[in-house]
Amino acid sequence: MKHYRFGQSALAILIAGCLLLLGGCDGSGTSQSVESEMQGYSQPASTLGSSQSLVQPPSPETSDSSKSEPESSAKSPILEPSEGNLESNVQSLSSVQPPSPETSQSSKDEPENSSGAATVTMEPSGPPVSFAPQTVARDSTPQVLTPSADGTTVLGNSSVEIDASNLSEGYVMVKYLGSNSNVKLQLTKDGGSTYTYNLNSKGRYETFPLTVGSGGYTLNIFEHVSGNQYALACGEYLQVSLRSSLLPFLYPNQYVNFWPGCNTAEVGSTLASTAESDLQVVENVYNYVINHISYDFDKAATATFGYLPNVDAILGSGKGICFDYAAVMVTMLRTQRIPTQLVVGYSGAIYHAWINVYIADIGWVNGIIYFDGTSWVRMDPTFASSAKSSPDIMQYIGNGSNYNAMFVY
Repeated sequence: MKHYRFGQSALAILIAGCLLLLGGCDGSGTSQSVESEMQGYSQPASTLGSSQSLVQPPSPETSDSSKSEPESSAKSPILEPSEGNLESNVQSLSSVQPPSPETSQSSKDEPENSSGAATVTMEPSGPPVSFAPQTVARDSTPQVLTPSADGTTVLGNSSVEIDASNLSEGYVMVKYLGSNSNVKLQLTKDGGSTYTYNLNSKGRYETFPLTVGSGGYTLNIFEHVSGNQYALACGEYLQVSLRSSLLPFLYPNQYVNFWPGCNTAEVGSTLASTAESDLQVVENVYNYVINHISYDFDKAATATFGYLPNVDAILGSGKGICFDYAAVMVTMLRTQRIPTQLVVGYSGAIYHAWINVYIADIGWVNGIIYFDGTSWVRMDPTFASSAKSSPDIMQYIGNGSNYNAMFVY
């Protein structure tokens, strides 16, 4: 009997030892070896060596919470070492990081992989299959460049004050101080045409553009004597070196006058807000002008030399002559940072006005209306509006030989 009892005890001890080796837990099932916690990997310490330090056990919170869960006979993920490649398995372990506490906790609610193979979540990498078109928003905030009489360079005499402080910006400012009611200003580029203006605002500066580019200009002021006779009141020679040839076509001047808070600039900003390019701004502005301003035949019959458009008044009335159409468009485009020329000349036998615009990477587009897929068609907002873009008028507008430019403002 004793022998029987001894054998039974030995058998019980042997079974308990096997269970301990296989299950890695005591009778309560509440403790696990460090190796089983480390990604389910078990290996003698003598074989792992210093590589064990690269694998961190889970945080205390994770370990404690795991004790309340029944242990699964299939631990996931499990990396079983194969004979003869323990070192490679140890190296692969060094790149496997333990899960964060949050990940460990949430993963207990998911079924384990019974196959025993490691489960890895892969994020997509490499170049995308397709690219969505990227568009850069165009800033439609109106920009109003304001001429300034800085007083740095002042020329003239007791009758005329000429502020030449900002010639490099493309303009000169002149103020008449005399008593004559009929005063003319002439500005002549060396070897070029003479531009003639009226001086209208006694005691206040007016702005005149240097549109013919860098070089020498003669500026003369004349006072009326009688009939068509004028006497020279002041004359100066200006040497101009423009900072950019485009600047004269971004600032306001006597013929195209706008100012901070100008309603025409605000309307232009609204029209430009849906555009992704300068060409689209031109199209939006053009279409708006020809559809919202009608030709004023009465005004055309009475307008005389020296007439100056008031762009806000024109936009408010919805009526104007050719000069008015061009001035409104130029104001809208210049305040959108698009260099724009107001051109005066002849259309056939008619004294007329139209516009040219400068588009980056294209250059000056003379008489632009739209691009029809083959060529640029001339922009002349007056004719296009009067004929509602009829084919005959559009063909006439598109023929450059019908236009003879005399002056550019």
